[in-house]
Amino acid sequence: MNLLSILEEAGIKNFRVSEREVTGVTEIIGNVKQGSIFVAVRGNKFDGSKFIDEALGKGASAVITDCDIHEEGQLIRVNDSRKAAGLLSAAFYSHPEREMKLIGITGTNGKTTTAYYIRHLLESTGEKCGITGTLGCGFGEKLSPSGYTTPLPEEYFRQLALMRDAGVKYCVSEISSQALSQKRTYPLKFSLGVLTNIGHDHLDYHKSFENYVSAKAELFKVSDKALINADDSYCSNFSGLSNETLTYSLKAPFSDFTAKNISERENGTAYILLENRGYNRVFINEKGEIPLYNSLAALSSLCALGFNAQELIPAMGELPGIKGRMQKISGGNKTAYIDFAHTPDALYAVLSSLRKNTAGRLICVFGCGGERDKLKRGLMGSAASQFSDMIVLTSDNPRSEDPEKITEDIYKGIKNKRNTYKISDREEAIAFAVGSASENDVVLVAGKGHEDYQLTGGRALHFSDEEILKKYLH
Repeated sequence: MNLLSILEEAGIKNFRVSEREVTGVTEIIGNVKQGSIFVAVRGNKFDGSKFIDEALGKGASAVITDCDIHEEGQLIRVNDSRKAAGLLSAAFYSHPEREMKLIGITGTNGKTTTAYYIRHLLESTGEKCGITGTLGCGFGEKLSPSGYTTPLPEEYFRQLALMRDAGVKYCVSEISSQALSQKRTYPLKFSLGVLTNIGHDHLDYHKSFENYVSAKAELFKVSDKALINADDSYCSNFSGLSNETLTYSLKAPFSDFTAKNISERENGTAYILLENRGYNRVFINEKGEIPLYNSLAALSSLCALGFNAQELIPAMGELPGIKGRMQKISGGNKTAYIDFAHTPDALYAVLSSLRKNTAGRLICVFGCGGERDKLKRGLMGSAASQFSDMIVLTSDNPRSEDPEKITEDIYKGIKNKRNTYKISDREEAIAFAVGSASENDVVLVAGKGHEDYQLTGGRALHFSDEEILKKYLH
């Protein structure tokens, strides 16, 4: 496409630029090439306006900025660079979002699992469903890593265009609070916005809990329908923001979608789904409150979009396992689980679920990320001590912080310190936990889940909890 037509399509009025072919839109200076539109976005750590000259030197067809500059040549000033990045990306890829139904999921915990459950249910009906999130972006079996829970606009719209061209009609996306505050999803409109829950996370970025909740609420302002977890204490903050608000619940008696008569079986959980069409008996091949909430959110999402619950029930009994989410790993006569739980609420919920099905001791290995929300460290320690018989504190992406200082912050929140150990080296910590476990014990390694790296001292080193667990379990 040519520059003037993209600018016009994006609603950016400028007639001083010379006409050029556009080869892409990016806000990453390293991605600028001949013909790119470079959007100079100012963030918390990087200021794109400092790379304007470099972008022009690389042959950018135009540079977009909201800095107070004198417009000349290929330099264009706009009111909001972040919004411009989305508008230009949408225009460059010929608005793929207009030919698809988008489902956005936000919440502190459960976004990934709920997204994959929704994709599973949609595909069970014969629909193609794309996905963007923590585990990657795309459709089918091969996903492309994005580096973000919610991709930058240039990657988001590229993926949507690939889906559209392949005939995909639905895309389910994990939408983070940071992405919403940074307008990464602008100007997308969602057919359905889903709230899983609200807990303590990302306060290092948002500065206050009120800001965090407000950022989440932005998704529902651009969603035709909202589906809210009525059991969450903050659910009222999200009501009335969309054209229609629906709720799902395990406890609230007047929700639009309610799970009743819940009973755990040997190989899963059965319940009765109450909704406006009546009731249906549902069985899922998972146990515990966490998968129950996630699966109910997924099933309710499709019902909200007009699908018949009865047609989806067979697929509910075949929910897929999600990498790094309550992922079971056995070896010899010992059992361990990997989970991404990195918030107090998530760790509490995972340990609570495992406690019910652990005959022996429950051993928990975890840490907290460096240069992130320090207030949650003590809360994580408190959550772990609720159900753990033994705790091993260790590193979890310490970045530039001292790992021992991080574990000490966590240690302060642990109520019973008697069976708590501090081992900064994560492999040593996992080896110690596995070596300490007996046949009926369960080891939980929490915090990193699917990640295969450790961020420390400015470097990303290969590290996989799954690989390390398999090594010592066998």
